[in-house]
Amino acid sequence: MASGRARGRGRSACLPAKGNLSRCSSVGQVFGEWRPFYSRSSWTGLLVLGLAWSVLITFAGDLYCEHSAGDSYFGKYSWSIVPPGPQCTWTTGTNGIDETYGPTPVISIWLLALLTLGGLVVWVVRQAWASEHR
Repeated sequence: MASGRARGRGRSACLPAKGNLSRCSSVGQVFGEWRPFYSRSSWTGLLVLGLAWSVLITFAGDLYCEHSAGDSYFGKYSWSIVPPGPQCTWTTGTNGIDETYGPTPVISIWLLALLTLGGLVVWVVRQAWASEHR
């Protein structure tokens, strides 16, 4: 009785460690079983990177809001929900200027990339699971 591995469709059919690269027709086959791991790792890395950046800005607080004019004009730091991101506000009474800066599109782009990559991860993991259970 021939199993999937004996016919070359199993996990050992195309592994670089076994020296079987001649049986692999594409890079996708060589790294095929690692795709779910790489996709989850890249999503987790993107999540950690964005969260670390947000935490760093939050801990900086008002020091994040130094005005571009210099002279130690530090504004009031706050967090905007829509669009998401840090926002700095300078008032005439406190700083002598009336201005608001932010939020920049960085957090919005990060959230969009996180959602897109998350959907891709779910798709890759489902494809890997379905190919293993055929």
